[in-house]
Amino acid sequence: ETAVNVGIACRLIDTKMTRYVIGDDETNVFKCLQRVYTDVRRQTQQATNGEFRYCIVIHGAALASILGHSEVTMGSSEPDVDEGAAFSAASLFMSIATSAASVIASRLAPGQKGMIGR
Repeated sequence: ETAVNVGIACRLIDTKMTRYVIGDDETNVFKCLQRVYTDVRRQTQQATNGEFRYCIVIHGAALASILGHSEVTMGSSEPDVDEGAAFSAASLFMSIATSAASVIASRLAPGQKGMIGR
């Protein structure tokens, strides 16, 4: 919550943006990433002005899980994703994060901060 408030105060996040939180309370971070990815694609396609602005808020434990996750094949139950497409959690996160207006990372270890920057 503090990281989000700092993001708003610094104008990295505005109140009109869709905010996706990838928290440390997620039981399956990869499924959360799949939901976010699917929603971002859908929202982007439906945007009337061609622009969909969103931000990602990620917690350190979720990032550790993403970086330690192996490649997973996505099934046909995921809309807008080719059946059998293989993604690592890290590549899925990077796909989401690079098109976000901002990424707020909280509770990170120093090494994780360096990985986000790279």
